[in-house]
Amino acid sequence: MENIFTVVVAPRIHQSGLDLLEARSDIRYEVVEDVSEGSLQKAFADADGVVIRAMPVPRSAFETAKRLKVVSRHGVGYNNVDIDYLTELGIPLALTIDANALSVAEQTMFFILALAKNGLVYDRATRENRFRIRESLNCIDISGKTLLIVGFGRIGRLVAERARSFGMKVAVHDPLVPAEAIIAAGCTTVPRPREPLR
Repeated sequence: MENIFTVVVAPRIHQSGLDLLEARSDIRYEVVEDVSEGSLQKAFADADGVVIRAMPVPRSAFETAKRLKVVSRHGVGYNNVDIDYLTELGIPLALTIDANALSVAEQTMFFILALAKNGLVYDRATRENRFRIRESLNCIDISGKTLLIVGFGRIGRLVAERARSFGMKVAVHDPLVPAEAIIAAGCTTVPRPREPLR
């Protein structure tokens, strides 16, 4: 007879994620919308696996989870989970590592352009028929400007690639990434962010 594993999803995730669980004959899942401490303690008590989102999950929620085999974080960060306690219990934490790196990198470029081009101010002026704002020259071009990226992980690398395509110079500070890798990506290294860029 097939083992049936219980997975708690707290709170609800997109239906396509639930469909993956539903398609498995060996999984029974429960969506828990109430993510209070007491509710999580009760829900996790009989769980083999849990899928959590961004809300803080107190250590006490895992103390009742005697069958727990894995925690899956619907996202890339893990500061909402007591990782040391999970390690102590021997329970792995799974992350959706590349799930949103591209979206965050593109959003970063959107903000850079919005600031450089004063997008909100010009949009408001256009909607109010104040077209003479174009004479104010309150915008800058980002081509030729230097962008400092602190942290050259998945998102930092994607931002650097996009910034360079706009003609920006990219300086990077990341003590955990070899200088050769930063230089190979067409960027310069900065030992400390507070030092003047050259």
